[in-house]
Amino acid sequence: MFGFLGPNGAGKTTTIGMLCTLVRPSGGAAYVAGHDIVGERDEVRRDIGLVFQDPTLDAYLTAEQNLRFHGELYGLPREAMNERIAQVLQMVDLADRKDDKVETFSGGMKPHRDHRSR
Repeated sequence: MFGFLGPNGAGKTTTIGMLCTLVRPSGGAAYVAGHDIVGERDEVRRDIGLVFQDPTLDAYLTAEQNLRFHGELYGLPREAMNERIAQVLQMVDLADRKDDKVETFSGGMKPHRDHRSR
């Protein structure tokens, strides 16, 4: 784990976006865990953990659809997808709400920017 600090406008967000394979670099090369961030995106995504600054839930999707989207984004094998989604929903006590749109969830059911307020 590491922190990435610097003044506003220094390129922190852009650099992290590139290292996480969410932003395509305009030049140069970078490697994460020995994997090229452009040519080996799936391998990079399997080797990293990422916590977004802002919540990344789509309010118009269901809980299950949000988890499926993120599973696909990070290259979770399709044959493992349903089992992993069920495990996560059970872990956060939302299995009975899997088909509900996230916009219907209370604030305590969603990730918060300031986790200290929980």
